[in-house]
Amino acid sequence: MVNIFAPFGLQDIGRREGGSPQMGLTRVNIGSSDVTPIFNGDLVQNGSYLPVSGGFGKYVTQASSGLTALNIAYEGVFRGCEYFNAAVGRQVWSNYWPGTAGAGSPTVDAIAYIDNDPSKLFIAQASTTGGVIFTSSMIGYNVQVGSTGTAGISSAAGNTTTGISGCAILSSISNSSALGLSASYPFRFIDFYGSSVPNQQGYVPGGGFVNGTDNGNSGQILVLTPNPAAWVPTSSGGV
Repeated sequence: MVNIFAPFGLQDIGRREGGSPQMGLTRVNIGSSDVTPIFNGDLVQNGSYLPVSGGFGKYVTQASSGLTALNIAYEGVFRGCEYFNAAVGRQVWSNYWPGTAGAGSPTVDAIAYIDNDPSKLFIAQASTTGGVIFTSSMIGYNVQVGSTGTAGISSAAGNTTTGISGCAILSSISNSSALGLSASYPFRFIDFYGSSVPNQQGYVPGGGFVNGTDNGNSGQILVLTPNPAAWVPTSSGGV
């Protein structure tokens, strides 16, 4: 059965065996002047914003929009934030950062939480364009993140109702052993999600198809791990 393209960003599926535990999420900040939305499941990178008030430590911004593959300052995967919404006069929790246009003109920096466990395993859907279908011979390749399945990358691909990211894995890939741009791609393809579902074919007992598990067609769901060469090293276990 052909996969349906319905990307959901980077979502957790487990951890690599043998890795040291990284408990919880890491607390960071988002600049109150950051206009770019960040959705749950988006990749984030170093932010260059100066603290406005109440901010301390590391700042991040959305990393799936408008970045080149030369960036090697990936910080982790966004998991939500809290910020003071001047429109309602109180601190609010959100599954995504709406950018200044939707955050009620925040006057202080937002507190965000990211998943930067280097041993974490993620799943994400591959794009349906680009003429490339991932095969088992590509396991070990580094891959790049997009948002719409095309070469056009936009931070507006997330769902503002659920806060879930619309990012996908681009179907333009490079071998993990190659030097240059591929060395800075943020994730490494290590398996197909279809290997984890019943019968390894995407069909569950009693009927039904698990989307993204037809490995003979585009839009497969991939199991990924952070590429250590592209992520900012972390020694903390979160908050």
